[in-house]
Amino acid sequence: RVHMEEDTGKSLHVGGATGRIHGADYSLLDYNRAGIPLVEIVTKIVPGTGKYAPEVAKAYVAELRDILRGLKVSDVKMEQGSLRC
Repeated sequence: RVHMEEDTGKSLHVGGATGRIHGADYSLLDYNRAGIPLVEIVTKIVPGTGKYAPEVAKAYVAELRDILRGLKVSDVKMEQGSLRC
């Protein structure tokens, strides 16, 4: 399934040991990406992968990245946030 959505921004939790909201001293809201369209792809579980599920997921994302790059619909740079998983 593919869902088309709109990014709403993100919360940044400052202080505390985990960087999560529980135990944080305060939170900041980053609206830098607000309004940016995004596509969310939801897949079925691949039965029988067991302990290899992380490797299967990695291969799936790598293949998807190559397809999106080949079609020139995205630069799919995780470090810039154009591909998140």
